Amino acid sequence: MIRPLGTIREHYWRVVGMASRIGVNLVSARKEGQLSSREWADMVRTCRGCEWAAKCDKWMDRTEAAPCAPATCLNRREFEALKRRKAG
Repeated sequence: MIRPLGTIREHYWRVVGMASRIGVNLVSARKEGQLSSREWADMVRTCRGCEWAAKCDKWMDRTEAAPCAPATCLNRREFEALKRRKAG
């Protein structure tokens, strides 16, 4: 069965929220050339297809800060790469 994708807006804010909780500022990363518009759009698209997205909201509601995104996050590797670029 095909599951409908969530709205772009709701998943855009999920990606921004997750990034914020793990210490990644996507706007700054974009301005500094560490994240392309295409990469950001791909992260939102990936989030839209995630089966864990509803639980993501609950995780973010309980989590103010974390060292990394949960293992269930389909964008975890991208977030980790952005953190490394920022630190590097």
